[in-house]
Amino acid sequence: EKNERILRSMLTTLHGCSLDRVEQAQTLGTVVLPRALIHSGYLTAIAGAGPDSGPRALRRLSKLLADPLVTELEPDDLLEVTPAQLAAVAESDWAAVVALMRPDATARPAGARARWVGRGRRVVDIVSGRERHRHVVGDLAKLQQSMKSLRDEQRRLEALLRAEFALRDLIAAQQRPAIPNGMPGEPRALASTVIQEVVRHVLTHQPSTVVQCGTGAATMSVGRALDHAGEGRLISLETSSEWVGTFSGLLEHEGMRSVEIRHAPIEPVGVGGRTATWYASTALADVETIDLLLVDGVRDRSNHPTRYPALPVLRDRLRHGATVMLDDCQWDEKETLSRWLKDVPGLTLVRQVASLAVMEVT
Repeated sequence: EKNERILRSMLTTLHGCSLDRVEQAQTLGTVVLPRALIHSGYLTAIAGAGPDSGPRALRRLSKLLADPLVTELEPDDLLEVTPAQLAAVAESDWAAVVALMRPDATARPAGARARWVGRGRRVVDIVSGRERHRHVVGDLAKLQQSMKSLRDEQRRLEALLRAEFALRDLIAAQQRPAIPNGMPGEPRALASTVIQEVVRHVLTHQPSTVVQCGTGAATMSVGRALDHAGEGRLISLETSSEWVGTFSGLLEHEGMRSVEIRHAPIEPVGVGGRTATWYASTALADVETIDLLLVDGVRDRSNHPTRYPALPVLRDRLRHGATVMLDDCQWDEKETLSRWLKDVPGLTLVRQVASLAVMEVT
């Protein structure tokens, strides 16, 4: 009876809509009839209603489907509903409907067999109900996962927004102490766009341990970002002992306790069966995990890039999901970036901002 009311309502609505005849036929054959007769189980219910109730329900259905919209449908207009099923309904042939919808059942069970068939039908209904329940539970689980993803995205966007405001405040309030030009071992300053990208990452992800290869302008900016975040530390490696002393004094003057400048002279290091030069390994002996690695700084006497050993040496200390940033990747370090992506397992290039390549380790 419920299916009958739904189908009657659908047909009435279809007659009163503004669709042309072709669109009405398409909607009826591909949406209305499949949903009412097949998906909602109208024909299956009639076939299972028994020899007394089944024919009466089928006659009511045949009157509904005598509608000109239905009788004018062509076989090509139908989806999931067959012409044979419509013909059986039109002729009110209940036995034919049973044979089409339940080919393994007899049309007229009798006696004890009829009782067993009825019990079996109830078991099937219970099982199918549990199956529907499992589908509902699965849909709810998917919905819950979608909501969690939305919440995670919302938190990420909120963190980005907070980082942008904090970055704006840091840029507005930044007053770098004057650093004498020509100081021995003075590292090259990173570009302003690059510094902003590094600071934005620190403010957004709040890394616990940041290791910087080469002390410079970014050191002060990252230190301010860590102080703003309220946690985390920056360990900056520097080859010049004079520059370590000068910069440590600047940090003390600024009151930055989250930044430590460590003297790390250049020494030979074995990488991939070859000997290269890089910072002394003892400089990071106490560092077990690294959340953010900033690679800049060190060059050999011929001014050739020597930053490649950074990842082979520190790869095992980078935690899962750690970020690696390499400067000058548009020029001198372009080859270093290509070799890293080829040689270092789990390293993926996320984006490139100006001369800075941002990578993730998984």
